[in-house]
Amino acid sequence: MSRTWDAFAALCLLIACSGAVRAQSTCAAKGVMAGLPFTLTECVVTHYDHSVALWFSEKPLLKEEADLFRMSSYADYMKRDAQGGRRTMLAIAFCQPTGPKAAPSAVKSVELGVEHAKAASLGPQMLGPQQQWVFELPKDKAFVVKSLSGEIKSGGRVTGVMTGSTKGGGQPFTWQITFDVVLPEKPAGAGLGCSG
Repeated sequence: MSRTWDAFAALCLLIACSGAVRAQSTCAAKGVMAGLPFTLTECVVTHYDHSVALWFSEKPLLKEEADLFRMSSYADYMKRDAQGGRRTMLAIAFCQPTGPKAAPSAVKSVELGVEHAKAASLGPQMLGPQQQWVFELPKDKAFVVKSLSGEIKSGGRVTGVMTGSTKGGGQPFTWQITFDVVLPEKPAGAGLGCSG
């Protein structure tokens, strides 16, 4: 009897652990910024008014940074890491005015910003070395939503793959962004507005 009970308890623990693993968010962004390669595996996500914002970093963001991003959808490119160094990061926000059901054809606007720790300058911006773009879809062919599913709502899960390439300041930029994220239970107080 005790072996049966032990096996049952182990099975319950395995099921509980697999559910916890499924609930975790995963994300990655890789590509080239002004000819410099990057791979980012840390991210934080938020949502606002049928839009999703993700902030990717090569190192984990500080808790206060992640919390502020979840509240404001604002990624601080000028913020230094704990050792005072610059960071490689990518921030993206996309919106679909048609409602909460995520679909590639529903995405109409994308904002993308990048910063590379090893680049003296990524573009002609006045506020710092980062480079930023706004893409209007489907008109702008430089940005492609290859797949997107889930629901953009509090606690919803959103999965997607987005790719693209363009030039900034005459330099090449490419990206491949993948994510499987659970949105916070509370939406941000600001962000990319896109009500239809």
